[in-house]
Amino acid sequence: MATGLVYVTMVYGAMNRFIAGWARRMKVLAVKTLIMATLDAEAYNLCSEHHGLCVRGAISVLNKYTLLLVALQLGFDVMWFDFDIFVVQHPTNAIQKASEGYDLLMGYDLDSDCLCNGFFFIRANEKTHRWLFEMVRWLYNHPYEHDQRAMGAFLNYTERISLDAQDLPPIPRWHVFNEENAFINFGPWLGNFDELVLVHFVDGSAFSLYGRPNTDPSIPLEKVASKTQETASSVMEDFYQPEVVQMSPSELPHSAVGQLLTARQRPKPQKKQKCGILPQVVSAHPGYGWLAEEGSRAVPPEWHS
Repeated sequence: MATGLVYVTMVYGAMNRFIAGWARRMKVLAVKTLIMATLDAEAYNLCSEHHGLCVRGAISVLNKYTLLLVALQLGFDVMWFDFDIFVVQHPTNAIQKASEGYDLLMGYDLDSDCLCNGFFFIRANEKTHRWLFEMVRWLYNHPYEHDQRAMGAFLNYTERISLDAQDLPPIPRWHVFNEENAFINFGPWLGNFDELVLVHFVDGSAFSLYGRPNTDPSIPLEKVASKTQETASSVMEDFYQPEVVQMSPSELPHSAVGQLLTARQRPKPQKKQKCGILPQVVSAHPGYGWLAEEGSRAVPPEWHS
Protein backbone atom coordinates (compact mmCIF):
# COMPACT_ATOMS: atom_id res chain seq x y z
CA MET A 1 0.00 0.00 0.00
CA ALA A 2 1.32 3.44 -0.88
CA THR A 3 2.45 5.55 2.05
CA GLY A 4 1.73 8.94 0.50
CA LEU A 5 2.62 11.28 -2.34
CA VAL A 6 6.08 12.77 -2.76
CA TYR A 7 7.20 15.37 -5.25
CA VAL A 8 10.62 15.11 -6.88
CA THR A 9 12.58 17.56 -9.01
CA MET A 10 16.17 17.83 -10.24
CA VAL A 11 18.49 20.81 -10.58
CA TYR A 12 22.06 21.75 -11.43
CA GLY A 13 24.09 24.32 -13.32
CA ALA A 14 22.44 27.46 -14.68
CA MET A 15 19.10 26.58 -13.07
CA ASN A 16 20.59 26.75 -9.58
CA ARG A 17 19.66 30.43 -9.40
CA PHE A 18 16.01 29.42 -9.10
CA ILE A 19 16.48 27.11 -6.10
CA ALA A 20 15.70 29.75 -3.48
CA GLY A 21 12.56 30.79 -5.36
CA TRP A 22 11.44 27.19 -5.79
CA ALA A 23 11.89 26.54 -2.08
CA ARG A 24 10.01 29.68 -1.15
CA ARG A 25 7.14 28.83 -3.51
CA MET A 26 6.79 25.41 -1.90
CA LYS A 27 6.59 27.05 1.53
CA VAL A 28 3.97 29.54 0.33
CA LEU A 29 1.83 26.68 -1.01
CA ALA A 30 2.55 24.44 2.01
CA VAL A 31 3.99 21.66 -0.15
CA LYS A 32 6.03 19.77 2.43
CA THR A 33 7.11 16.63 0.58
CA LEU A 34 9.24 17.98 -2.29
CA ILE A 35 12.65 16.35 -2.71
CA MET A 36 15.30 18.15 -4.77
CA ALA A 37 17.85 15.96 -6.53
CA THR A 38 20.90 18.24 -6.69
CA LEU A 39 23.43 17.24 -9.31
CA ASP A 40 26.31 19.54 -8.43
CA ALA A 41 27.83 20.93 -5.24
CA GLU A 42 26.38 24.43 -5.67
CA ALA A 43 22.87 23.02 -6.09
CA TYR A 44 23.23 20.88 -2.97
CA ASN A 45 24.50 23.80 -0.89
CA LEU A 46 21.71 26.11 -2.05
CA CYS A 47 19.09 23.42 -1.50
CA SER A 48 20.42 22.72 1.99
CA GLU A 49 20.27 26.43 2.80
CA HIS A 50 16.81 27.18 1.44
CA HIS A 51 14.89 23.90 1.33
CA GLY A 52 16.34 21.02 3.33
CA LEU A 53 15.02 17.92 1.55
CA CYS A 54 18.01 17.44 -0.74
CA VAL A 55 19.66 14.43 -2.40
CA ARG A 56 23.15 14.68 -3.90
CA GLY A 57 23.78 13.08 -7.28
CA ALA A 58 25.83 13.30 -10.46
CA ILE A 59 24.73 14.79 -13.78
CA SER A 60 22.86 12.12 -15.73
CA VAL A 61 19.42 11.96 -17.28
CA LEU A 62 19.00 8.58 -15.59
CA ASN A 63 18.92 10.36 -12.23
CA LYS A 64 15.51 11.64 -13.29
CA TYR A 65 14.23 8.09 -12.92
CA THR A 66 16.45 6.25 -10.44
CA LEU A 67 15.24 8.34 -7.51
CA LEU A 68 11.67 7.67 -8.61
CA LEU A 69 12.38 3.94 -8.61
CA VAL A 70 13.57 4.18 -5.01
CA ALA A 71 10.42 6.06 -4.01
CA LEU A 72 8.18 3.50 -5.73
CA GLN A 73 10.02 0.66 -4.00
CA LEU A 74 9.38 2.36 -0.66
CA GLY A 75 5.67 2.58 -1.47
CA PHE A 76 5.42 6.28 -2.27
CA ASP A 77 3.36 7.62 -5.15
CA VAL A 78 5.51 10.10 -7.07
CA MET A 79 4.92 13.34 -8.94
CA TRP A 80 7.89 14.42 -11.04
CA PHE A 81 8.55 18.09 -11.87
CA ASP A 82 11.23 19.32 -14.24
CA PHE A 83 12.83 22.41 -12.74
CA ASP A 84 11.54 24.71 -15.50
CA ILE A 85 8.10 24.74 -13.86
CA PHE A 86 6.14 27.20 -11.75
CA VAL A 87 3.58 25.66 -9.40
CA VAL A 88 0.52 27.91 -9.18
CA GLN A 89 -1.49 26.08 -6.52
CA HIS A 90 -0.97 23.11 -4.22
CA PRO A 91 -1.21 20.24 -6.70
CA THR A 92 -2.19 17.29 -4.52
CA ASN A 93 -5.98 17.56 -4.83
CA ALA A 94 -5.80 17.99 -8.60
CA ILE A 95 -3.43 15.02 -8.93
CA GLN A 96 -5.62 12.79 -6.79
CA LYS A 97 -8.71 13.70 -8.79
CA ALA A 98 -6.99 13.27 -12.16
CA SER A 99 -5.40 9.94 -11.23
CA GLU A 100 -8.59 8.17 -10.16
CA GLY A 101 -8.57 4.88 -12.07
CA TYR A 102 -5.04 5.38 -13.42
CA ASP A 103 -1.56 4.43 -12.30
CA LEU A 104 0.36 6.87 -14.48
CA LEU A 105 -0.41 10.35 -15.81
CA MET A 106 1.68 12.18 -18.39
CA GLY A 107 1.94 15.78 -19.47
CA TYR A 108 0.32 16.54 -22.81
CA ASP A 109 -0.02 19.58 -25.06
CA LEU A 110 -2.88 21.62 -26.44
CA ASP A 111 -1.22 22.12 -29.83
CA SER A 112 0.56 18.83 -30.52
CA ASP A 113 0.03 15.11 -30.07
CA CYS A 114 3.13 14.86 -27.87
CA LEU A 115 3.40 13.28 -24.47
CA CYS A 116 5.61 15.39 -22.23
CA ASN A 117 7.75 14.00 -19.43
CA GLY A 118 8.42 17.42 -17.94
CA PHE A 119 5.88 16.44 -15.30
CA PHE A 120 4.24 13.09 -14.65
CA PHE A 121 2.64 11.04 -11.87
CA ILE A 122 3.30 7.39 -11.04
CA ARG A 123 1.35 5.37 -8.49
CA ALA A 124 3.37 2.92 -6.44
CA ASN A 125 2.61 -0.69 -7.31
CA GLU A 126 4.41 -3.70 -8.73
CA LYS A 127 3.36 -3.03 -12.33
CA THR A 128 4.52 0.60 -12.43
CA HIS A 129 7.79 -0.26 -10.74
CA ARG A 130 8.57 -2.97 -13.25
CA TRP A 131 7.56 -0.72 -16.17
CA LEU A 132 9.81 2.12 -15.02
CA PHE A 133 12.67 -0.24 -14.19
CA GLU A 134 12.58 -1.77 -17.68
CA MET A 135 12.51 1.68 -19.27
CA VAL A 136 15.52 2.84 -17.24
CA ARG A 137 17.39 -0.33 -18.10
CA TRP A 138 16.65 0.22 -21.80
CA LEU A 139 17.84 3.85 -21.58
CA TYR A 140 21.04 2.73 -19.87
CA ASN A 141 21.74 0.40 -22.78
CA HIS A 142 20.73 3.02 -25.39
CA PRO A 143 22.31 6.27 -24.14
CA TYR A 144 21.89 7.99 -27.52
CA GLU A 145 18.08 7.94 -27.31
CA HIS A 146 15.96 10.82 -26.02
CA ASP A 147 14.36 9.79 -22.73
CA GLN A 148 11.06 11.44 -23.63
CA ARG A 149 10.80 9.41 -26.84
CA ALA A 150 11.56 6.30 -24.82
CA MET A 151 8.84 7.10 -22.31
CA GLY A 152 6.26 7.59 -25.05
CA ALA A 153 7.38 4.39 -26.76
CA PHE A 154 7.19 2.41 -23.51
CA LEU A 155 3.58 3.58 -23.26
CA ASN A 156 3.11 2.45 -26.89
CA TYR A 157 2.04 5.95 -27.88
CA THR A 158 3.15 7.41 -31.25
CA GLU A 159 6.90 7.30 -30.60
CA ARG A 160 8.95 4.43 -31.99
CA ILE A 161 12.31 3.21 -30.72
CA SER A 162 14.46 0.13 -31.36
CA LEU A 163 12.16 -2.07 -29.32
CA ASP A 164 9.17 -3.94 -30.67
CA ALA A 165 5.82 -3.26 -29.03
CA GLN A 166 5.44 -6.95 -28.16
CA ASP A 167 8.65 -6.73 -26.12
CA LEU A 168 7.40 -3.92 -23.90
CA PRO A 169 6.76 -4.64 -20.22
CA PRO A 170 3.10 -4.62 -19.15
CA ILE A 171 1.89 -1.04 -19.56
CA PRO A 172 0.26 0.64 -16.54
CA ARG A 173 -3.22 2.12 -16.79
CA TRP A 174 -2.26 5.56 -18.02
CA HIS A 175 -3.69 8.83 -19.24
CA VAL A 176 -2.73 12.51 -19.44
CA PHE A 177 -3.21 15.53 -17.23
CA ASN A 178 -5.67 18.21 -18.32
CA GLU A 179 -3.60 20.14 -20.85
CA GLU A 180 -6.29 22.72 -21.56
CA ASN A 181 -6.26 24.67 -18.30
CA ALA A 182 -4.65 22.80 -15.41
CA PHE A 183 -1.23 21.31 -16.24
CA ILE A 184 -0.02 23.43 -19.12
CA ASN A 185 3.04 24.01 -21.23
CA PHE A 186 3.96 27.65 -21.88
CA GLY A 187 2.20 27.67 -25.21
CA PRO A 188 -1.49 28.05 -26.04
CA TRP A 189 -4.04 27.23 -23.33
CA LEU A 190 -7.75 27.92 -22.80
CA GLY A 191 -7.20 30.48 -20.05
CA ASN A 192 -9.16 29.28 -16.97
CA PHE A 193 -7.01 30.44 -14.05
CA ASP A 194 -9.27 28.74 -11.50
CA GLU A 195 -8.08 25.35 -12.77
CA LEU A 196 -4.42 26.26 -13.31
CA VAL A 197 -2.05 24.05 -11.28
CA LEU A 198 1.33 24.48 -12.95
CA VAL A 199 3.10 26.09 -15.89
CA HIS A 200 5.89 24.22 -17.69
CA PHE A 201 8.10 26.72 -19.51
CA VAL A 202 8.38 24.77 -22.73
CA ASP A 203 6.33 25.17 -25.86
CA GLY A 204 4.79 21.73 -26.14
CA SER A 205 5.43 21.28 -29.86
CA ALA A 206 7.70 18.42 -30.80
CA PHE A 207 10.50 20.74 -31.89
CA SER A 208 10.63 22.33 -28.42
CA LEU A 209 10.24 19.11 -26.48
CA TYR A 210 13.24 17.67 -28.30
CA GLY A 211 15.32 20.84 -27.99
CA ARG A 212 15.89 21.48 -31.69
CA PRO A 213 17.46 24.80 -32.81
CA ASN A 214 15.72 27.58 -34.73
CA THR A 215 17.39 26.41 -37.95
CA ASP A 216 15.47 23.13 -37.90
CA PRO A 217 13.28 23.09 -41.07
CA SER A 218 10.46 21.26 -39.27
CA ILE A 219 9.70 24.27 -37.06
CA PRO A 220 6.69 26.27 -38.31
CA LEU A 221 7.69 29.83 -39.23
CA GLU A 222 5.28 31.37 -36.73
CA LYS A 223 6.97 29.39 -33.98
CA VAL A 224 10.51 30.48 -34.85
CA ALA A 225 9.95 34.09 -33.81
CA SER A 226 8.42 33.22 -30.46
CA LYS A 227 11.11 30.64 -29.81
CA THR A 228 13.77 33.28 -30.50
CA GLN A 229 12.14 35.95 -28.37
CA GLU A 230 11.41 33.83 -25.31
CA THR A 231 13.50 31.23 -23.59
CA ALA A 232 12.50 29.11 -20.64
CA SER A 233 14.98 30.84 -18.36
CA SER A 234 13.92 34.38 -19.35
CA VAL A 235 10.25 33.63 -18.66
CA MET A 236 11.19 31.88 -15.43
CA GLU A 237 12.99 35.05 -14.34
CA ASP A 238 9.61 36.81 -14.44
CA PHE A 239 7.78 34.10 -12.53
CA TYR A 240 10.48 33.64 -9.91
CA GLN A 241 10.70 37.28 -8.90
CA PRO A 242 10.32 37.46 -5.09
CA GLU A 243 6.98 39.26 -5.25
CA VAL A 244 5.53 36.64 -7.64
CA VAL A 245 6.78 33.67 -5.63
CA GLN A 246 4.90 35.09 -2.63
CA MET A 247 1.57 35.38 -4.47
CA SER A 248 -1.46 33.31 -3.65
CA PRO A 249 -3.13 31.48 -6.56
CA SER A 250 -5.93 34.06 -6.57
CA GLU A 251 -3.48 36.96 -6.91
CA LEU A 252 -1.55 35.56 -9.85
CA PRO A 253 -4.12 36.25 -12.63
CA HIS A 254 -4.03 39.97 -11.81
CA SER A 255 -0.24 40.24 -11.94
CA ALA A 256 2.21 40.90 -14.76
CA VAL A 257 2.90 37.18 -15.15
CA GLY A 258 -0.85 36.60 -15.23
CA GLN A 259 -0.96 38.93 -18.22
CA LEU A 260 1.76 36.85 -19.89
CA LEU A 261 -0.43 33.79 -19.50
CA THR A 262 -3.58 35.60 -20.61
CA ALA A 263 -1.80 36.65 -23.81
CA ARG A 264 -1.37 32.96 -24.66
CA GLN A 265 -5.06 32.13 -24.37
CA ARG A 266 -6.27 30.43 -27.56
CA PRO A 267 -9.19 28.23 -28.64
CA LYS A 268 -8.52 24.53 -29.02
CA PRO A 269 -6.93 23.76 -32.38
CA GLN A 270 -9.07 21.86 -34.85
CA LYS A 271 -6.12 19.62 -35.62
CA LYS A 272 -3.05 18.93 -33.53
CA GLN A 273 0.51 18.87 -34.81
CA LYS A 274 1.87 15.38 -35.26
CA CYS A 275 4.57 14.27 -32.90
CA GLY A 276 7.95 12.82 -33.78
CA ILE A 277 11.53 13.88 -34.31
CA LEU A 278 10.65 15.70 -37.57
CA PRO A 279 6.86 16.02 -37.39
CA GLN A 280 6.55 18.31 -40.42
CA VAL A 281 9.04 16.37 -42.57
CA VAL A 282 9.05 12.67 -41.80
CA SER A 283 8.19 10.56 -38.80
CA ALA A 284 8.49 6.94 -37.81
CA HIS A 285 4.84 7.21 -36.78
CA PRO A 286 2.86 8.79 -39.65
CA GLY A 287 -0.44 9.30 -37.85
CA TYR A 288 -1.94 10.41 -34.58
CA GLY A 289 -2.40 8.60 -31.31
CA TRP A 290 -5.74 7.89 -29.69
CA LEU A 291 -5.56 11.04 -27.56
CA ALA A 292 -5.61 13.24 -30.65
CA GLU A 293 -8.11 11.10 -32.53
CA GLU A 294 -10.60 10.54 -29.71
CA GLY A 295 -9.97 13.64 -27.57
CA SER A 296 -7.72 13.90 -24.56
CA ARG A 297 -10.54 13.13 -22.13
CA ALA A 298 -11.31 9.83 -23.86
CA VAL A 299 -10.46 6.51 -22.24
CA PRO A 300 -7.67 4.41 -23.74
CA PRO A 301 -8.84 2.23 -26.65
CA GLU A 302 -7.90 -1.01 -24.90
CA TRP A 303 -10.53 -0.22 -22.27
CA HIS A 304 -13.33 -0.11 -24.81
CA SER A 305 -15.72 -3.01 -24.55
